[in-house]
Amino acid sequence: MTIEKVRCNGFSEVNLDAFNRQQEITRIYVRKDGKYVLKEQPGIMDWSIDKKREVALDLVDSNYISYLAVEE
Repeated sequence: MTIEKVRCNGFSEVNLDAFNRQQEITRIYVRKDGKYVLKEQPGIMDWSIDKKREVALDLVDSNYISYLAVEE
């Protein structure tokens, strides 16, 4: 496995379509008054296709520096 910086020309909004994002959670970070705070919210996080594409677009947004773990 390698860690690589996400590049716009090698990553698009459909790259996470097959990613299974299902995780049991107890707390999440939420934005409140311009800051991130932990909030108790137990449940199962399961991303829809729309959420996966939203996250994929965020990864290549120029406001972020993003890295991915890539299996060889």
